[in-house]
Order: sequence, then C-alpha cells, then structure tokens
Amino acid sequence: MTTLSESRFTCVVGVDVASEHLDIFISDSKTAVRIENDGKAICQFLKRFGKNIRNQILFAMEATGGYERILVGELHAAAIPCSVINATRIRQFALGCGLLEKTDTLDARIIARYAEVNQPELTAAPSASVERIKLLTIRREQVLKQLQQELNRKMQQHCPVILKFITKACTFYKSQLKALDEQLRKAVAEDEATAEKAAKLKTVPGIGPVTVSVLVSQLPEIRTLNRGQIAKLAGVAPIARDSGKMSGYRKTAAGRSSVRKTLYMATLVATRWNPIIKQTYEHLVRKGKAKKVALVACMRKLLTILNCMIRNNESWRVATTT
Repeated sequence: MTTLSESRFTCVVGVDVASEHLDIFISDSKTAVRIENDGKAICQFLKRFGKNIRNQILFAMEATGGYERILVGELHAAAIPCSVINATRIRQFALGCGLLEKTDTLDARIIARYAEVNQPELTAAPSASVERIKLLTIRREQVLKQLQQELNRKMQQHCPVILKFITKACTFYKSQLKALDEQLRKAVAEDEATAEKAAKLKTVPGIGPVTVSVLVSQLPEIRTLNRGQIAKLAGVAPIARDSGKMSGYRKTAAGRSSVRKTLYMATLVATRWNPIIKQTYEHLVRKGKAKKVALVACMRKLLTILNCMIRNNESWRVATTT
C-alpha cells in the first residue's frame, strides 16, 4: 500500500465540505482551518500554496452531490491535484481506525489520512461541454422523478380542482423534459470529441440519447479502464463474499448510482432489440438464473461492449464482428 512518503505529494489537504463552509486539515503543518464555501474565499486560501509546489499538494474531499463543485473548479483552475472520494469509503476507513466520533474538523483530518494511506485516483478536470451535459442530465433525472410523482398522484386523486392543478404540473414538467432533451442534443453536438463518442454509442441497439448523455458525462473513464474496473465503477460487478468454507452469494454494490440506473433501463430495452444482449439474457434464463440476475449480467456485458467500442473507436457493427 502506498504511503505519502512514497508518493509524489508532499502534503495532503483534507476538506470536509458543507453548503456554506469548508473545514480544512493540512497534513504537513497539522493545522485546521474553516473558510467560506465560495470562489473568493477559496482563491484567497489557495494563495498560501506557492505556484512552484502546487503539483505536490493533494486536496481530498468527499463527494457531497454538488457542494464540492466550486472547490474542485478552483483547484483545477489553480492546477492543484484533487480527488473526490466516495463518502462511504471515508466512513468505513474511520470506523476501521476506531473513530466513532464525527465532527467537521475530525472528518477533514480523517479524509486527509485516508488520502495519505490509499492514494485515491485524481479527479480529472471535465471540459466545459461535458460539465454542461452532466448538469443537464442531473436536471433531467430530477424533472423525470417529479413528473412520475405527479402522475402517481393523478391516479389517486378524484377532486376536479386538485386534478386540474396536477394536470398543469404534468404539462410543465413534460415541457421541461422536451426542452432539456433539446439542450442535451445541442450540448453533445457542440463538442467534437463528445459528439464522436456519442455517435459510436448511438449505433448500439438499445442505447438512446439519454443513455449516451449520462455515459459521456458521468462515466468519463469509459475506454481507459478494463472490463472489471469499469464494471465496478458502474456498480454492476459481482462482489465476492467468501470466508473459510463458506461461499457467499455474489451481488453488486456501490458504484455510480445514476450510471447504474440509466444502464438498467438501456439493458431492459436491449434484451428485446439488441441481438447480442437478447441472446445472453435468454440463455441465462434457460439455465435457471433469476431474471434479475440475468439482467445484471447483461448490464455488465453491455457496458463491456460499450467500453471496448470506445477504446477501439469502433461502431456497433464492427465491434460485434471482431
């Protein structure tokens, strides 16, 4: 296991991110600082690190669902390496160290220690177009969720007045979905590299524009990892649970939930219209596999195919005949 002394980083900065402030722990000086979570305060704080040593400093933080976005953007602008880490891993690491307490200052210290011990992968700076696609796909998922909730309420409601309000809400969300789909189409087309990748993915039966948008924006590692790594990242890899003479039941865990949800829907379609995935699904069901197990296996197979296609710059027709 790599330690800080064996890496290229001379200092690790752990950051506990909240909506209004950042709690920061600097490993080399053992100092704790709290600053506002806004661009001006962050830029002022980063000035303490000289430009000649910035590539030797690693900023580590938990994924918070968006509150870390300002900090990550400023770090990329300042050419300072950073890593956004799954919060569950940090908490499990703290428990493994015997730390049951949880405070903002302590969390920042634990994040720094986790990064020192585990040397997490760096978070790459996304292009402006990819970041825009990501934000649009997130908003689309939110709107779709709200629309489904309103449709469910409509089925249970009998009051004409309330039904009128619900109908108006449904119309509003449907118009937003249409506008978001158009914005996504434009955002994908505007970036040459993204458009080329999207064009390859769209040749796969079962893969639509929404799936493409999610994959290119929320799974940028596609084509850079092997089949096992990309499956774990998306949360579709079976995790071993063996101990002694016991052979535990394999199941998927962790991974990026938004990618996994989108891949699930795409695979449902692919089991009907994609000949390779359909054949795999029907074969597994005939062997006695539960339908859900067969579907997850097909999700993994579909993702492996997509990963291979992008890595080799192939279309579906070429990829399936090689």
